[in-house]
Amino acid sequence: MNERSCSWLTKYDQPFTFGNPLVPSGGVAIDTPGGVRTPQQDRSRRAVRRLLDAAEATFAEQGYDRASVRDIAARANVPKSSLYQFFRNKEAVLEAVVADLSEEIDRVFSELGDLDVGVDGEPTVRSPLEVIVDHVVGRVIDVAARRPAFRTLFSGLAAAGPLADAGERLRERYRSHIEDVMVRADAPSVVGYAQVSLVCAEIARGLLPRIVDEWGDIDRDLAPELSFATTGYLESVKERSARR
Repeated sequence: MNERSCSWLTKYDQPFTFGNPLVPSGGVAIDTPGGVRTPQQDRSRRAVRRLLDAAEATFAEQGYDRASVRDIAARANVPKSSLYQFFRNKEAVLEAVVADLSEEIDRVFSELGDLDVGVDGEPTVRSPLEVIVDHVVGRVIDVAARRPAFRTLFSGLAAAGPLADAGERLRERYRSHIEDVMVRADAPSVVGYAQVSLVCAEIARGLLPRIVDEWGDIDRDLAPELSFATTGYLESVKERSARR
């Protein structure tokens, strides 16, 4: 690596271009197992968006088993028959919700390519690592505040069943992006990228329900602590790796 890129997590040669394999770029997340058809007209796309929003809220409030297709359709203010135009069953609705939330995670990390992390000789108050962590943590908190199912699933508030499995898939998506960041930045790790990404995800998983409540309100005093905790851990990994 050259002199400008040797610092851990400082600059990337190419912008990030993560894509969700379950969701067509710019599309609505229903191209999943169990999906019936992809909406082509604006009216249909708006209906699917309402159904996904309704499904998120219903799953977050009632859990998977208690939530019904009828509940979701009623909350979206569409006939149940309209739901079945796009989804075969409730499982397909959940798959679409997870795909849509996965795309949110992808966007958080895709934006890293546009960050100014201050490596061109200009003074900066925050280190490149702090800039990156603040961005990721801030965006994750924003997603959790806007989308109740993200907080429920990502934080593992559902202890078992399909929602718990969905939450693990979202955290795995998050972990894979963290690992990719470390690989791109050539960040040495004494404990390995997989373990580092797991710890970062678990820090977020544990604090997120404390930071964002069930109404989507953010604890502005506690929110920065997630960044501090994550940055502190990553700095410790960096120091331990440098001592090897």
